[in-house]
Amino acid sequence: LLIPFMLFSFLGIFTLAFIGLSSQEDLIKKQEKRAILRYYRLFFAEIDHKRSSAIAVATAISTRPEVATLLAAGDRDGLMAILEPVFHELSSKQGISIIHIHEKPGKSFLRLHLPAVYGDDLYHRRSVIRAIALGESGGGAEWGKAGLGIRGVVPVRLDGKLIGSIEVGYSFDRKF
Repeated sequence: LLIPFMLFSFLGIFTLAFIGLSSQEDLIKKQEKRAILRYYRLFFAEIDHKRSSAIAVATAISTRPEVATLLAAGDRDGLMAILEPVFHELSSKQGISIIHIHEKPGKSFLRLHLPAVYGDDLYHRRSVIRAIALGESGGGAEWGKAGLGIRGVVPVRLDGKLIGSIEVGYSFDRKF
């Protein structure tokens, strides 16, 4: 009589423990899923915020009349002279690590972050082609010579005519 009672007690305790652990495991999985989704949403919200910020800064630079005039004249040194202080200020205060000017039909004209590297085709960059071909602003996470960055690209116009584009970006690094 004692052995069957102990056997049923053991089975009962085992069953209750199994059910308790299973429900606990399900609860933990649900909590982990919620936490992962929260971080996922925060990550993409931060990317969207940086993209919007990059587009706003690029727009502010592109609307300066001297920028369009110097780009149309092909004056790299002139652009470097007026934008280098801006780049250093934005870099130190806002974390911007990329300012890149493009000329039609999609070539690198001046990288303030890598001034010695220019003249390369940017046909593989969707946002650059969109800005130059369609005259539309855009951006997001894209690869470039400076690595993966969150970028904003806007068209540059002189007297209403599209002459190139300006890109501003944040590096996708540990500070992100």
